[in-house]
Amino acid sequence: MDEIAREAGVSKATLYSYFPDKRLMFIEVFRAELVHDATDTSAFLEVDLPVGQVLPFIVQKISAYVVSELGIRVYRVSIGEAERFPALAQEYYEAGPGQLRAQLSSYFRRCVARGELDITDFELAADQLIELSCASIQDRAALLGPEAVDKEHLRRVNQGAVQMFLSRYAPQGTREIA
Repeated sequence: MDEIAREAGVSKATLYSYFPDKRLMFIEVFRAELVHDATDTSAFLEVDLPVGQVLPFIVQKISAYVVSELGIRVYRVSIGEAERFPALAQEYYEAGPGQLRAQLSSYFRRCVARGELDITDFELAADQLIELSCASIQDRAALLGPEAVDKEHLRRVNQGAVQMFLSRYAPQGTREIA
């Protein structure tokens, strides 16, 4: 509480006038982080470029967030406090991974309509791309810190994620990366 009061430039009494207990303050601080943190890929998904050109940007955005200080901090707190604050864990999922999953699913539907992808289970494909984007970096960053994931490792993960995704979902005969 002392550190929060100091950082906010107010007294502990002021904090307690807004938040009668630490639990309520934690909830509000966490919610504020979620709003600040929402990983919005919609700008990348609205462009009218071939999927092979868009996927590298999407994957890079996901993996960059996963290894960012903010991404690591929110992920750690979400996992660590999920049992005590299940409603917050649900909010985190809906604002972060759930929103991203919905955006990707919608984008993949448009790609299928254009003949660029061959997907029948859009939600599974979205989950798979997200997980491929985090492969070997999320645990490393969360447990060892962001410095444990260098740029070369990120590049390899990103490139591999796009290649693997397209090798599964690009229509037969078009499985090369743009």
